[in-house]
Amino acid sequence: MKPSLSYFPHSTNTFFERRIRKLLLEHQANGYLLYNYLKTEIFKMNGYYLDYDELLYDDISDWFKFLSKESVGEILNTLFEIGLFDKQIFFNQKILTSVSIQEDFVDIMKGMRRQYYINPEIRLLEYDYYESSLRIKDKDENIMKSSVKFKKLPQAKNNSSKNFGRITQTSEDFGCSPEISPKNDTDYIERKERKEEKEIKEINKEISLSRERDRLQEIFLIEKNYPAIEFEKFLNHYQKTGWVDKNGNRVKDPIAAARNWIQLSGQVKFYVKPEIHKQWKKVWADYKEAIGFDNASHLLNVRPIISGDEVVFVCSLEDREICEKNIEILKPILRTVFGETIKLNYRILVPDLV
Repeated sequence: MKPSLSYFPHSTNTFFERRIRKLLLEHQANGYLLYNYLKTEIFKMNGYYLDYDELLYDDISDWFKFLSKESVGEILNTLFEIGLFDKQIFFNQKILTSVSIQEDFVDIMKGMRRQYYINPEIRLLEYDYYESSLRIKDKDENIMKSSVKFKKLPQAKNNSSKNFGRITQTSEDFGCSPEISPKNDTDYIERKERKEEKEIKEINKEISLSRERDRLQEIFLIEKNYPAIEFEKFLNHYQKTGWVDKNGNRVKDPIAAARNWIQLSGQVKFYVKPEIHKQWKKVWADYKEAIGFDNASHLLNVRPIISGDEVVFVCSLEDREICEKNIEILKPILRTVFGETIKLNYRILVPDLV
């Protein structure tokens, strides 16, 4: 049975979320409109993911004729950068999904007592959360089966007005009896309310969590010169294990775990060419010292390529704009490290659309 859904939850705190505010700031209503269209297609088609192929792009072109191909790419790039969609899964498998989408999918399926499954290759939920959800589902299903087996509805003696308030089951009840419909399921509603309350409380923590991510990224890209995909492997590994190491102990120091991480692939790969790694570390160190770690962290998303007397920054449109705002600080550092004749250019990263 295809796990498509007829509805999905929409929090009343949506516009308080920092990522949504950033999306609106970058792309106004068009960004938010495209994001919600893609979310709707995800829940409607497969429940927790969507294949990004030619057919989907044709649908986007038909629906949003006022959006150019470049605009769609820029919006998608922002959605990946701010984490509303998982970037690594998209670039590896051309699939749109996210942790929050998979959580909503599981919560809805639990509320409706429907069987569900998430492919391990694209599952972003922590192992404990997903497995505990399955156990709760099995327990609830056993209770439901026993109650349905022995429950008998009272027979009405007559057609008096006492029976007028009864709700009869229709095909709109998602295959459940009215008593356990997700709209009437008290446990489900309470879980969603608790989840939304938790999201509000964690809004103020996002900045510190983002800073920790930047510190980890600095270790991989700058200190170790590992490729960006290796950093994503590190995060995915520990997110799936619930930040538990191979000995079953909780990881208390992610920084130490990052420094101890060794590339799992047979052939060692690099973020920048080894011959310019030392110079790039110097650029990063001087830039960080000049404007502070938080303001300099955007440079962690920039990959430099040296070609003759030119350094090319491979980055997103957003990171290019930040570099240009700080160009009077950045330019002297580049000249000190790479020579007075060095020129700066950019290559903008735009997600593949087909």
